[in-house]
Amino acid sequence: MSARKQELEHPGDANTSDTAFHACHRQRLNQRLKKSGLDSLAEHEVLEWLLQLAIPRKDTKATAHRLLRAFGSFSSVVDAQSEELMQFEGVGKSAALLLSTVPQLCRRYQRSIIDRPAPILDTAASAAEYMAALLLGRREEVFYTICLDNRCRVIFPALVSLGSVTHAHVSTRKVVTEALRHKAAHVLLAHNHPAGSLQPSDADLRLTHHLVTTLESIEIRVVDHVILAPDGAFFSFAQHGFLSSHGAG
Repeated sequence: MSARKQELEHPGDANTSDTAFHACHRQRLNQRLKKSGLDSLAEHEVLEWLLQLAIPRKDTKATAHRLLRAFGSFSSVVDAQSEELMQFEGVGKSAALLLSTVPQLCRRYQRSIIDRPAPILDTAASAAEYMAALLLGRREEVFYTICLDNRCRVIFPALVSLGSVTHAHVSTRKVVTEALRHKAAHVLLAHNHPAGSLQPSDADLRLTHHLVTTLESIEIRVVDHVILAPDGAFFSFAQHGFLSSHGAG
């Protein structure tokens, strides 16, 4: 009897067979992960494995392939909004939430590493390295006020603005509030340019001048303002002589 005929005459047997096959496939995938680590898996297999955590009793291979075809890469899938992901067959609320939190989990992991012991940000390069972990996976422009003690050790990285791909509105009041709340002796200003350009805009220059002047008035020194590009390249306002409160206005 052919497999197709058997399936038509005994559908329950076919469903049982499919379930057993998928269970074996999941088991093999988990064994490979345990033996050789995540790097041994292809992109669709990593995505498939993640989906299995939220959808433990269904085949997730086809769903993983659908998502990759639609978004083009693993990073684009996990950067998508939950609402976008839920438009695809097989992706429910739990699976969408899990996938969309992957970049946040990576940032939390990196931040956990660099925050203990408190890193010292006394050079533009050390500041850029620190910021790279905070900005991992960010597609939008964000602005941080890094609160430092008098030895330039990190007290707290305060996210003061979350914007769009090209712009982040920064509130002077919020910058000052965060610096005072964490009893900062110095602050490091930092933001990213998701489009990749490192050249500070006129708005960047005006904002920096204003924040330097404002924080100086309450005896908090701005040690630098660093712009970070997605490839890790950075621009330091201090290195280029742009931090004087008597500079560009």
